Amino acid sequence: MLAKNSIYLTLPLLLIGMIRLAMAQTMIPTTSMPTSTIPMAGGAAGGPPSKVEINARITDQETRIDADSKVGKLTVEQVKPLKCSLKKIKKQKKADYVEPGKKELGSDQKTDLNNQLDTNEKNLTTTNGVKNTN
Repeated sequence: MLAKNSIYLTLPLLLIGMIRLAMAQTMIPTTSMPTSTIPMAGGAAGGPPSKVEINARITDQETRIDADSKVGKLTVEQVKPLKCSLKKIKKQKKADYVEPGKKELGSDQKTDLNNQLDTNEKNLTTTNGVKNTN
């Protein structure tokens, strides 16, 4: 039972690690990187991000929010709007795919989702930087 549970925990982390490794080859070093290791910019060719990059950013932010709330860096009041924002982003992504005949997100849709993730990333970084008074 324990081995089965550890597989379910290990696989998403392995996937994130592989995505980060693949993306590290395309990242441009800057003097100020966000807390996340997943870039906020578009895809490798400077265009909109890929579906994989969008999914990785969502997973990364969810993981960071959960981890920071468990260790007390974020309060319940700080976590609620961050998770709500991610829920809206995932709902929008799903709605974009539901359009008849759609198999891939359009460039504008990817850019819009990426911009929403940028905003949530900034809110997460700012919220996380605020000292918890509890």
